Amino acid sequence: MIKNFILFLGLSISLFVIVLLLRKPKKKVSDYLLIVWFSASFFHLGFFFLGFNYLLADNYLLIAFGNTLPALHIFVNSIYINVLRSKSIFPLAYIYGFVLLAYVGAYYYMGSSGSTVQNGMLLSYSSNAARWTYFVPPSFLLVYLVTGAYILRAIRIYRFNFKAIYSNNIHSNITWLGYWFWSYMVGSIIIVSIILSTDFGLVSVHMAYIIVSAVLSLQIFFLGQLGVTNNFTFDQVSDKHVKYAASGLKENRKEILKQQLLDYLQSSKAYLNPNLSLQDLALGIKLPAYQISQLINESLQTSFYDLINTYRVSEFKNRINNPQYKHMSILGIALDCGFNSKSGFYKSFKKHTGMSPSAFKKISF
Repeated sequence: MIKNFILFLGLSISLFVIVLLLRKPKKKVSDYLLIVWFSASFFHLGFFFLGFNYLLADNYLLIAFGNTLPALHIFVNSIYINVLRSKSIFPLAYIYGFVLLAYVGAYYYMGSSGSTVQNGMLLSYSSNAARWTYFVPPSFLLVYLVTGAYILRAIRIYRFNFKAIYSNNIHSNITWLGYWFWSYMVGSIIIVSIILSTDFGLVSVHMAYIIVSAVLSLQIFFLGQLGVTNNFTFDQVSDKHVKYAASGLKENRKEILKQQLLDYLQSSKAYLNPNLSLQDLALGIKLPAYQISQLINESLQTSFYDLINTYRVSEFKNRINNPQYKHMSILGIALDCGFNSKSGFYKSFKKHTGMSPSAFKKISF
């Protein structure tokens, strides 16, 4: 009863999120990938809800597909992040499509040939099972490791590129993406551990069903909630924007342009624009974006994101005890200085000053 309630809750959340995504106007490729991911989660939960022993016992193809779903989840994760980085999805889609079909074929053969018997979440091998079939379930671990390493590397690149181009939203975007990846990896580890514990008789099958159902449902709720608050989308950031190794800028020219950049920021106060991007700054200074990126990274030893927020923090410090702004709250002044979220402001202020805005206000009064 508890298992069915948890699964029904997860199924309801999955369906709700899918409907929200389908109703979203002007959907991007990343939105369609999210629809695929939540749909896969919906079917995965439904697979547990229906149960293996009775309704699915003789449907070897459906059982094969169900056993392959964990691989589908992490594959969609990696393709999704590729899309966010403005990379082509097709090489990955071809590779993953082949791997998924191979898993479905392997599990179908194992069930239909009598090599294995599905006993709830357990896979029991018969005496006539081919030796290679014993390596199919453990090979999932290799898939998780290889794909997980790829996703982590892609997130790091995405984070670097985002900080090189945008002056806001870095924390919400990257944090969401990190939660997206780690929640699934941790959930997968828990599920694999529970199934192995059941194999060794450490956990009952009934309890294993409840734990696995709860993990899947909570993961859907967690990611669905994060997705709703972040509008199910990220700004796309291509790797090509931060490549400037062959720009040909000489040191003396760098110094001139660096001073031009700093003078422009000081005089124009472009940092007060909460949506300021590297491209916007390039248009204002009338220099190529890649040259400004090179100046910021090589001459100023920082990122575009940190540079702009340094100016915003400085502006906030100038205004916090100014009688002209005494009618405004701390957050109100921060937003007026170019920040667009409370969390982003507090993290940037603490990073640059080592204290909270309220503590700074007290000591500077």
